[in-house]
Amino acid sequence: VAVGSVEEMGALESVLDQLKGQYVNENTISAEFVDDIQVEDVYSEEGQMTAEELQTALMANTTGDTTYTVVKGDTFNAIAYANDMSVSDLKALNPSVDINRLMVGDVLNVKELTPLLSVETVDDVTYVESIPCPVEEIKDSSLYKGSSKIITQGVEGEAQVDATLTYVNGQETGRVINSTT
Repeated sequence: VAVGSVEEMGALESVLDQLKGQYVNENTISAEFVDDIQVEDVYSEEGQMTAEELQTALMANTTGDTTYTVVKGDTFNAIAYANDMSVSDLKALNPSVDINRLMVGDVLNVKELTPLLSVETVDDVTYVESIPCPVEEIKDSSLYKGSSKIITQGVEGEAQVDATLTYVNGQETGRVINSTT
């Protein structure tokens, strides 16, 4: 699919670098476009785009409407069903919404934005994860039934996790745990 043309190769390279760059951080080890890109020399004075116009075209959403405005009588379940998605998927796209208190006029995300040119990044990250302390229960006939007594208070532990995370357009699509200490 031809997207457009710009006058200078440098402008095209700059646009492509900017598209990748928006998803790159200090942990990123690779950033590639999901689809193959073909660049061809075109000898035409007509239809030249500015770098900004080309960038806008490459970032244009390809999935149609991505939001839904709540109307009277809507329920979270009905909205999910009408958009061919599970309630958990709808909740994941709208984490700040109380599903039991929808208000007329609320705008819900029903699809993720998918640009014409998607970027996949791979990050190597290290993070700390809590480990709950183990609980050992010992029967004690001196206590009333249903009551308990703490003999030794445990403390929560920490695990250092090294992982490789894969993202497409900034959304996590995969996680591989490389090591845990």
